[in-house]
Amino acid sequence: VDGKEYDRKACYEKSLHLDPKSAQGWNVLGAVVFGAVGGGVVDGEEYDTKACFEKALHLDPKLGGYWSNLGFVGGGVVDGGEYDNKACFRKALQLDPTLPAAWTGLAAAGGGVVDGKEYDSKACIEKALHLDPKFAMVWIALGEVGGGVVDGKEYDRKACYEKSLHLDPKSAQGWNVLGAVVFGAVGGGVVDGEEYDTKACFEKALHLDPKLASGWSALGEVGGGVVDGKEYDSKACYEKAVNYDPTLASAW
Repeated sequence: VDGKEYDRKACYEKSLHLDPKSAQGWNVLGAVVFGAVGGGVVDGEEYDTKACFEKALHLDPKLGGYWSNLGFVGGGVVDGGEYDNKACFRKALQLDPTLPAAWTGLAAAGGGVVDGKEYDSKACIEKALHLDPKFAMVWIALGEVGGGVVDGKEYDRKACYEKSLHLDPKSAQGWNVLGAVVFGAVGGGVVDGEEYDTKACFEKALHLDPKLASGWSALGEVGGGVVDGKEYDSKACYEKAVNYDPTLASAW
């Protein structure tokens, strides 16, 4: 503007300089976008992500999405009242029960009571997927709790991971969990009509994220494999895993 360049954050800061009572302005300044943590400087004062969401809720406490955002940063203080992450997600869903992200947040917090009804983690995840069945990461979450029922159809653990990868085939985490050996069942599965065994899943995961320590450890457990054209035996896989995460007990 007028020869001066403004990035996303600078635009939000400028907006709040002009209208510091904009709840929407504070919410977007706090938001995490494109991998960058939110927050910024308004009129010389610095606000971190949590402070931005608290400001937004002070100005407009009836917007569920703002409460959900505060929940994802661990909760905070709004108008003198302290809310932990679970309380934030419950508040969000009381105001707007159609928020998939708030249901996933409540699931991660162990579930809770919304409008007098109790939901455990699985029920929360099922609600989220009913609202947004294309939410790939949430299909992984449903798999992690053993699978469940979405819109009347039952999905076991493997089907959840396959569904997630159909929606996001570039998810290293998705490939890693599909390959995993769980409850004595060998991993692997079918994605978009193509079958992948356990080793192939781990190799796909590491192609997408070569710094995924748990993937290297898992590849080591199945005898090693080929990643980006290079062959690694079990020992080399475990060494890679420990190099990326020296606290990973399974790799030691």
